[in-house]
Amino acid sequence: MPDIATVEEFASFLQCDLDTATANLLLLDLAQGLVTAEIGAQDPWPTVAKAVALAAAGRAYVNPEGLKQDTVGSTTAVFNVPPEMNGVYLTGAELKGLHEWAIGPGGQTSGRPQGSGFPLPYPWPDPAQRC
Repeated sequence: MPDIATVEEFASFLQCDLDTATANLLLLDLAQGLVTAEIGAQDPWPTVAKAVALAAAGRAYVNPEGLKQDTVGSTTAVFNVPPEMNGVYLTGAELKGLHEWAIGPGGQTSGRPQGSGFPLPYPWPDPAQRC
């Protein structure tokens, strides 16, 4: 399975130089695992999957301790971190984007592989109602 993104792409996404490649590869690997759990492994990865993985890894990179607020002197920064979320995680909007890519518009299957977390687009036929 190809990597969802490279450390160079991650650095470009964050718009900074990354000097700890091993930790950053771990963040990307964790994000790729979450995306893979939702839509399965892809080759090539769709753009939405790469965007979601970079955003998830980026959140963990920028705020590794999951701080909700930080005060330095008279300046306080407040972060938008849900209380149960820390580290690499997918937001509801990101999950929706992945599901829309996999399922397709209007619930129609698009022929793309689907992870185990997806509802079936069509209900199973009732065996009691034969044609």
